[in-house]
Amino acid sequence: MQKFVIILGTIKSFSLEESWFNNACKSCNRKVLYNTICKEKQDGSEGYDEVTVLECQTDRCVCSEVNLLDSFTVLNILHGC
Repeated sequence: MQKFVIILGTIKSFSLEESWFNNACKSCNRKVLYNTICKEKQDGSEGYDEVTVLECQTDRCVCSEVNLLDSFTVLNILHGC
């Protein structure tokens, strides 16, 4: 069961050391990683081409082609008043 809450506050700073943006799978909203694979050349010549593909990081996702969704990560540190 998911619960949603609304927190009102003031943003005092952003951490520049941490990543706050990543690509997510549009089907399951989980993080997507870039993976480089070698494929045979399609023109029939010898050798391989390096191709970058997107891979969803969850086993539950059944999509064969990953479509990207922009995903934001916000680290919250709350201080009591």
